[in-house]
Amino acid sequence: MCAGSKHITQGVPRRHLLEHKPNYIPENKFQCDTCGKTFTSAPVLKQHMVCHLAVKPYECNQCGKRVTSKSSLKNHMRSHTGERPAVCKVCSKAFYRGYLTTHMRSHTGAKPYTCTTCDKSFTQRSTLVIHQRSHTGLRPYQCPTCSKDFVTKTLLKYHEK
Repeated sequence: MCAGSKHITQGVPRRHLLEHKPNYIPENKFQCDTCGKTFTSAPVLKQHMVCHLAVKPYECNQCGKRVTSKSSLKNHMRSHTGERPAVCKVCSKAFYRGYLTTHMRSHTGAKPYTCTTCDKSFTQRSTLVIHQRSHTGLRPYQCPTCSKDFVTKTLLKYHEK
């Protein structure tokens, strides 16, 4: 059971578990064959797979960005409205719900994502993925003008300016 609650831990919503265990990372047993990202369930993996399809039927009326689902569009719209529905109970800063988990690690010092090559640890999976490119030499973003390769999309966009 979850301490301070009458819920059994198995089946408890992830958001509730994170209130009590900010370092909680679920076991991800379902892996995307396209990008290697892992997920906690088959339905979540299936939902993710849509991002690899060329079809992105939902368009932002503010900036024209196209996304694969209504929920992705709703989340994207927050970047325009500034809405930040999740508040840190430690420092009262407001965040997009998905970032609150990462932010909580700044209070706990947790770095749950570890590089298997050099044992360096990170607070975010995405930072680990970028770091691992320093070992593999992978530079997946290419400038269409000069063909120079970059480690991140941000570096490519900076180069293009």
